[in-house]
Amino acid sequence: MLKWEYKTLSRTRSWVTTFGGLKTTPWNETITNMLPQLGIEGWELVAIVPGSGNAGEHVAGFTNEELWVFKRPLVE
Repeated sequence: MLKWEYKTLSRTRSWVTTFGGLKTTPWNETITNMLPQLGIEGWELVAIVPGSGNAGEHVAGFTNEELWVFKRPLVE
């Protein structure tokens, strides 16, 4: 039976209050820069799980965290 190994990576962004309302900062691009090497190593992206570490009525529903889940066949 085929077995798998898994790798998880996370990226974040934040929000700042401006005179015009809320503004998001760019995502940390570390993972997207790593994608070519992850592919060479055999990792396949299987899920991106959104999350929010923020609370409060002004940021309700704001996704500021992502967990990227990768898998590849386990070599024993």
